Amino acid sequence: MEEVLGAYRRHFWLFFRITAPAVIVSTAALITARNEAREITRRLPRGWELLAHGTEIFGIFLVNLSGWLVSWIAFSVAFAAICIAMEEIASGLTPSARHSLLNVRERSGDFLRLTLLLFGLLVGLEAASIFYRIKHRRVLGIRAMGGAPLARSGLAGFLWTSDLGAFVFVTLCPVGAGRGFG
Repeated sequence: MEEVLGAYRRHFWLFFRITAPAVIVSTAALITARNEAREITRRLPRGWELLAHGTEIFGIFLVNLSGWLVSWIAFSVAFAAICIAMEEIASGLTPSARHSLLNVRERSGDFLRLTLLLFGLLVGLEAASIFYRIKHRRVLGIRAMGGAPLARSGLAGFLWTSDLGAFVFVTLCPVGAGRGFG
């Protein structure tokens, strides 16, 4: 554990340069999606009349989903680049943020397919969790008589599956010595 923390401390600015673009892109995407959803919501009536506006409600869902997708992709790229940088550190190479990000870009097709697959799985698990909670009358993961939620959802699920995706991607596509993936 100390070895890992030491590597992160020694290469703090490397990891900062890798994650900063993801934070900026993600923040911009989520704020834009939230603002667009609020614009749609302002025009909707309150009360039972809202149920007649299914198209607008679906539009709000799609706008939010697109913000989450952009954020997901941005952080997946950062996680994969960090995995590449750590592999380079372990093999004695001098890592750079640019090189790590370029290695991810070289396999962008495979990477994007895996990222979208994991995003789809997350959305599917989240939907299953919501339907389960509705069916069993659970609100916010707590049943009226006590209990725990079905699936890991929310931020913890997002982080867990993002890390898993980056790990699977880098494991299946190992870094060659200065040649990118595979």
